Amino acid sequence: MHRRDFRAATAAASVLGRQALAQTPPALTPHHGGTLTMILQPEPAILNLGINQQTAVAIVATKITQSLLRYDVDLSPMPSLAKAWEVSSDGLT
Repeated sequence: MHRRDFRAATAAASVLGRQALAQTPPALTPHHGGTLTMILQPEPAILNLGINQQTAVAIVATKITQSLLRYDVDLSPMPSLAKAWEVSSDGLT
């Protein structure tokens, strides 16, 4: 291919690309709820996060079970299922 032909093809592709982008509909507004369907590789062999900590298991298992507490960015405990808790004076219980 000659340089002149390459430049013409590149210019045509650029024009077609811009036209395609101009015709795409605006992004949909996100909404809460619905169903997410996705593929996980490798497929989790077990869904017990206490036994298997692979990423695929963590993604699925955290949607099935819920812990008593959750943690903020400073790792301070916040209520999840537990609404209140007490810490013993020695900090062990």
